[in-house]
Amino acid sequence: MEHEVLEQPSLSDDTAARVSRTAGSISKYLGRLVGQGRSVSAWRVLGLLADQGPLRIGDLAVGERIAQPTMTSMVQRLEGEGLIEKTSDPADHRAALAQLTKQGLDQVHAYRRRAANALNQAMEHLDDEQRNLLADAVGILERVADQLQENALNANHHASTKKSTTE
Repeated sequence: MEHEVLEQPSLSDDTAARVSRTAGSISKYLGRLVGQGRSVSAWRVLGLLADQGPLRIGDLAVGERIAQPTMTSMVQRLEGEGLIEKTSDPADHRAALAQLTKQGLDQVHAYRRRAANALNQAMEHLDDEQRNLLADAVGILERVADQLQENALNANHHASTKKSTTE
């Protein structure tokens, strides 16, 4: 007996665009409301370091989809503010790792508290069912984001491998 493979329904282009646009808007508006003048990219870098620990500047640049010199400048600015410190990468002493300082970690926690307060205020009009639905949707979006990150890292690795073999 043959098994029929069911095709998973896909998002319409409109729904996919709405998800992307809405996620970007939430991030942008939270940054404006509670970011205290720091860019959304800077908060993402600080948050990434809080969640993942020390990272190479090149990896931060790839993760943020910005040029390495731009990331180097951002890290230097954040280092000048006392939020990040650079250390030598034990796996490759030629490379530098960026890591949060205690002050940087405190700033990330404070930002996240302000962001949670702003989101809760914006969601005051939602009923319990809508809040539960949103909580479930966030879990789904996190899985989607993780898969997109993996796909991007694989694509970047594939592109750099292809480039090095053609040189």
